[in-house]
Amino acid sequence: MEKVLNYPLSPVPWSLSSPDGLPLKTNKATLLHKLENTFNCFESQDFSRQPNTAYIIHGNALLPCLSSDPDIFRELAKQAFRSLPQTASAVHFVTDTYKTDSIKSCQCLRRDASTAKSYVLQGSATKVPKNFKEFLSNDGNKKGLISFLCAEWASDAYAHLLMNKEFFFVNEEMCELLTGNQGSVNSIPVPDLYSSHEEADSRIILHCMYASQQPTTERVIVRPPDSDVFLLPLSLSDAINKPLIFDTGSGNNRRQLNITDLAATMSKRLCDAIIGLQAFTGCNSTSCFAGKGKLKALKMLQGDQDLQETFSRFGTLETISGQDMQVIETFVCQLYGKPSHIRVRYDKKSDNVSRARKVFFQIQRE
Repeated sequence: MEKVLNYPLSPVPWSLSSPDGLPLKTNKATLLHKLENTFNCFESQDFSRQPNTAYIIHGNALLPCLSSDPDIFRELAKQAFRSLPQTASAVHFVTDTYKTDSIKSCQCLRRDASTAKSYVLQGSATKVPKNFKEFLSNDGNKKGLISFLCAEWASDAYAHLLMNKEFFFVNEEMCELLTGNQGSVNSIPVPDLYSSHEEADSRIILHCMYASQQPTTERVIVRPPDSDVFLLPLSLSDAINKPLIFDTGSGNNRRQLNITDLAATMSKRLCDAIIGLQAFTGCNSTSCFAGKGKLKALKMLQGDQDLQETFSRFGTLETISGQDMQVIETFVCQLYGKPSHIRVRYDKKSDNVSRARKVFFQIQRE
């Protein structure tokens, strides 16, 4: 039986997949909420209106917040620009890159984006579709809208809005710096911010590092869509040499968290490991474990130095060593059960997934 349980007993492993073959998803925000409540990293002061502040915006998170009230895309572009921080000395509008062979294609299938029609955005006078949400569910439409916004905001009509401000716009793999000067807009390529990263989540880190290196920047504020962008700078906080603020939530629940202070409170090893834990237990491109959330995994990570060492090496090497594989396998077994109970009852260590599956199978049969 143990040999049989070395293999999935179904077309797809139910521990990692839904019946239709798509990855399982979990609430990723639980890590963010747990950390902010445990370490109390709330900022009492609102830094968003302070001078010499660089504001990093996840552009793709902004687009769904726009309404379809404007009749034409020229008015939609104005609405989008007005929703950006107006007092920041530098604004980075960071967007996703859309590729045909994307690992995120399964997410498009989950959202049934294939049924959304392609829309030809011919210019600023083009009518805005009534169903704007459906319009955005098509990657081609989003790509066209981002290119349009870049061209529209680079027009001289926005010169007075770009005075005394640096505006960085990411369009596909390139980035342009827009500035206003005497009634015209200057557009300058910024090769240092070119990137082939597909997701804005990871490109935001590049922009945080770039902004923190500018002599006039006193702090960097990140306004992201989800918790991934919280954990990425937390794990790389030592590479960002200015105070880093995380602007999250909406309405009465909007708050600012000081990532720099949080990283100083946590151990360096735990900060390095937590992004590996996030990826292993479920993120945008990986499945979570069926029925297992983030909180138990975080508690196990906090109490295990070997596990922290192992997860901190994730992404730094092309292959995982046998020793690290054994640590991870033990972690998965402990995630699903009580290892002490298994050892006492069956006199076997619960450090092997196949052996643990056999034990759980026997318990359920009794």
